[in-house]
Amino acid sequence: PSSHVPLIHLLTDTRTYPCHALCTHPRQPPTTLHLSRPFPLPPPPSLARSPARTAPPSPPLRSSQARMGVQVAAANRGAHSPASASPGSPPKPAVRSAVVTRSASSLPPKTVVILFGWFGAQDRILRKYAELYEGNTDTTVVVRVIADPKDVLLSNKQGLLDVGYAAVEAAAAALRDGGSEAKLFVHIFSNGGAYVWEQLTQEMIALEDEGVEERTPRQQGLALAQERLSGEVFDSSPCYVSVDVTIKALNQAIPSFLPRVAMQMGMILLFLVMNIASLVNGKSRPKEFWNNMMFSPHTCKQMYIYGPRDDIANHVLVEEMIAARREIKVDASGLRFEDSDHVGHLRKHEAAYTAACLRFVGGQ
Repeated sequence: PSSHVPLIHLLTDTRTYPCHALCTHPRQPPTTLHLSRPFPLPPPPSLARSPARTAPPSPPLRSSQARMGVQVAAANRGAHSPASASPGSPPKPAVRSAVVTRSASSLPPKTVVILFGWFGAQDRILRKYAELYEGNTDTTVVVRVIADPKDVLLSNKQGLLDVGYAAVEAAAAALRDGGSEAKLFVHIFSNGGAYVWEQLTQEMIALEDEGVEERTPRQQGLALAQERLSGEVFDSSPCYVSVDVTIKALNQAIPSFLPRVAMQMGMILLFLVMNIASLVNGKSRPKEFWNNMMFSPHTCKQMYIYGPRDDIANHVLVEEMIAARREIKVDASGLRFEDSDHVGHLRKHEAAYTAACLRFVGGQ
């Protein structure tokens, strides 16, 4: 009957109603129901909702960091930013999206640089490398991404590709904007960045078996990135993976003692399982990664930034990598710093590091 009160209204109201409003048996005398406080139920979809709050406007960016598209969406939007991790805690998952910044000029970009961050990197630190390139010319676009730490530790192909494709899609958009003369460079840090680049390179190899008409939009962007790739910078990379190297990397990324020890014990068990599996199937993930980097199909110029004080990226192995790349006619050069730590070369030798990177991309 029209006199009946909808139940959802009744449960969220504090007024007094006769019980026949609840459709009690008609022979029972009506009584009175008192509701002293409402039940905390949300309004149904049919009821009007209060207008959503408007987020406060973001603070204006500096002209040298005007954004082309602050974030390019990728998978897993629920991940946390690495910069939000509290001191001493394990690195939290990075946002699987690409942050894009550019020089102050409104001219089409001629240089596009992708920064692939190291394991446990924070974006506020990686941004310093973006500023290095943004000051290069008035037409530089920088894309930066950081892989999820667990994807790096476990060599999770899909997770690494998610963040890799986010970077490639952003870079491809900038390359299209820049026209046929726009060039792409990649700057790779440690294995956190090298793992992502390795997976993208394997995807590029697989593209050769795909017909051009059959390529998806993301594959078209990857093909454009491969076509425009003009140089690779490896900072403290690649690292030959071992238990010892992994423990040292965790020491650097996780300052807090208990979380670090727990993670290290877990990785020791993981390596034990991987070694047993390699004996069974004859496959070794560390060797596979190293061979993929050494025999990469990319023929563009390369620069390796390394040093003997780096106890994660062994300088002897890096020099062997440079020699092997030169043997297959790749223009591979080395920038060796004697007294700087793993991914600490810019901090220790800012002037020399900056000048070398800018020369490499053709700025100065």
